[in-house]
Amino acid sequence: MKKIQYILPILLIFSSMLSAQEVAISYEIVPTTANQSSMQLYLQSLTDEAKPIRAVNFSLALPAGCVQVSGQEAIFSEAWTDFLQEVQLTEGLDLNYNNWHYSQRWQYGNADPGLPNTTAILAPAQGESPLPFMLISLEGNCADKAYLEQQAENPINQMGDDQVLPIKWQVIHPKTELELAEGLRVDIFPNPVQDELHVKFVGERQSDYRFELLSMEGKRLMVREMGLDEVNEWSWQLTGLPAAVYVLSVSVLHGDGVQNQQLKIIKK
Repeated sequence: MKKIQYILPILLIFSSMLSAQEVAISYEIVPTTANQSSMQLYLQSLTDEAKPIRAVNFSLALPAGCVQVSGQEAIFSEAWTDFLQEVQLTEGLDLNYNNWHYSQRWQYGNADPGLPNTTAILAPAQGESPLPFMLISLEGNCADKAYLEQQAENPINQMGDDQVLPIKWQVIHPKTELELAEGLRVDIFPNPVQDELHVKFVGERQSDYRFELLSMEGKRLMVREMGLDEVNEWSWQLTGLPAAVYVLSVSVLHGDGVQNQQLKIIKK
């Protein structure tokens, strides 16, 4: 046991000297009944190369009193994701985010850092479809407010191999609305999206707006300007775009309000 305690800090120091792999965890929450939802989690490299992953940790914060975890399932049987079903529950969490109070934290992948040799799975390169790796069942009337965190992190990606690489994780949340001005928001759904992205104004508009869909490198892919006399709801067909993470930029053309806001769109 002492030997492992001595080796692990050396591995951590060594891993911090290497270039971190950039990998994203994204998720979508889909209602299945009036009181039940499924939370699907995905892995994707944030570079042009697929990345081998041997360990991942994440936490799920839940709002007080209106949703609970009723089950979870790792997608890959007899692979490293089995350990994701080892869960630690923290009660009495005092976390406030986006006007919601979170009282529980479910910490997944709570394995000993000295993981046995495991078979790596590949996080697909950016531009390819993200890889589903975990399904969590939620029960309650506010499942859409469940909040994924990178609260617990194992920085070792290749435990037990000759090569030890750290991972720089990024959580991509399925944000579906932006506050454009007092009493006015725009809903963008679904996110993640597969074919058709819907945009809907909620409230009274006093300004003209420009909507731009950009690649992560800033390349403009789609543009639409919305004047005061135009419809409140419209859609973009994204079928021809590859699976990747994009940026939706909303700018005020004429009038008052926040000049520019952005949110990330996950294309499956």
